[in-house]
Amino acid sequence: MRHTCNWTDLHGAVHASFEGRSGGHRWLVALPEAAEDHLDTVLAALSALDGKGRVDLVVFGEPQAVQDAAHELLARGVLLLGEARPELADLSPRRCEPPAVQATLEGWMDEVPHGR
Repeated sequence: MRHTCNWTDLHGAVHASFEGRSGGHRWLVALPEAAEDHLDTVLAALSALDGKGRVDLVVFGEPQAVQDAAHELLARGVLLLGEARPELADLSPRRCEPPAVQATLEGWMDEVPHGR
């Protein structure tokens, strides 16, 4: 996927958008600030991701930033990197460790119609 832009939201969370081939779905990847030492690995994995649609990465301190992004972006799914966060349970996020983000997203895309 191609990295297209970065921005900061009203919660102070940093976002990065990646676009793949046309079609597909929109996915949200959430990386807690506490795990930001994995940021380079995650950015490289999302750049190498093979799929349709769009992936938005949010590096967050406040869980509300993830809640808001998921609703505003109408994300097909949320992938939480690192430890489980009970305050995000209503989003039903899938979870993986940061080094597994590419394989996990590609597997998830393969499970849904028009996903990859």
